[in-house]
Amino acid sequence: HSAQLTTKAFTKGYFGDYGQYIVSIGLLLFAFSTSIAWSYYGDRAIIYLVGYKWVMPYRVVYAFGFLWAAVSDTTLVWNLAAVAIVLMALPNLFGIMMLAREMKQTVRDYWANLKEKE
Repeated sequence: HSAQLTTKAFTKGYFGDYGQYIVSIGLLLFAFSTSIAWSYYGDRAIIYLVGYKWVMPYRVVYAFGFLWAAVSDTTLVWNLAAVAIVLMALPNLFGIMMLAREMKQTVRDYWANLKEKE
């Protein structure tokens, strides 16, 4: 959907028909680097939450999920990704709310130190 539209737009620009190859290569590199980064972040989270012995099962599930996403309908994949991002944000929001008092004190200390240096 959006990749096709972007590819078509790039063929109308400075590079002409070669613009579609620029978009394709950029999309490929972005997808590859994103999948590596998400895998790494997941590895670190698994180690932190349950320990090293669960890294390999995580990697197997991740690989199967990646394979499933490659052959599934993109709308379903994007909707699932959106839900997963919300589910990851909820514990972070809870943590921010629990640390609100400490954050306010840290901000006050920062501004007080900044004024002292001036």
